[in-house]
Amino acid sequence: MSVRPSAYVADPDDALAAALFLGGRQDDKRDPERLHLLAEHLDEGERALWILPCRSTTLILTDRRLLDLKPQLVAHGAWNVMKFEGFSLHAEILRGTASAVRRRPVPLGPGGKVVGGEMLEIVSQGKTFTFVTEPYGESLTPDDVTHFLAAFSSPERTKG
Repeated sequence: MSVRPSAYVADPDDALAAALFLGGRQDDKRDPERLHLLAEHLDEGERALWILPCRSTTLILTDRRLLDLKPQLVAHGAWNVMKFEGFSLHAEILRGTASAVRRRPVPLGPGGKVVGGEMLEIVSQGKTFTFVTEPYGESLTPDDVTHFLAAFSSPERTKG
């Protein structure tokens, strides 16, 4: 994991300016608070290229690495209402270190419920990371996932 001074926060306007947001609601994509919370996990000078929401996580592909950010939910009050407090860095995969990238359909859940678009498996340095994309719709297509994975697999540090 990256270590940075606790006071450092990347400038969201700079770090996320060129990011392509896949999936999710249009209203949330450029929400200033959300951008600030995402930018907290970027190193100085690092640029986000793609942001892909998955089940229980958000993936950020930067010019240097793939970040797996889990939402931080904190229980508040007598009813244990969960409040979103930001993201925690669960894993990072340096670009160029993946030995395998696989994708396959997600089986339907109970009652034929669609629980995701695809299961993504990335093997890097002997560890397997598994992510489930959100179900496909207007704002996320199989082609989007193809482009995201191609960008990750590419040794280039720019969005192609």
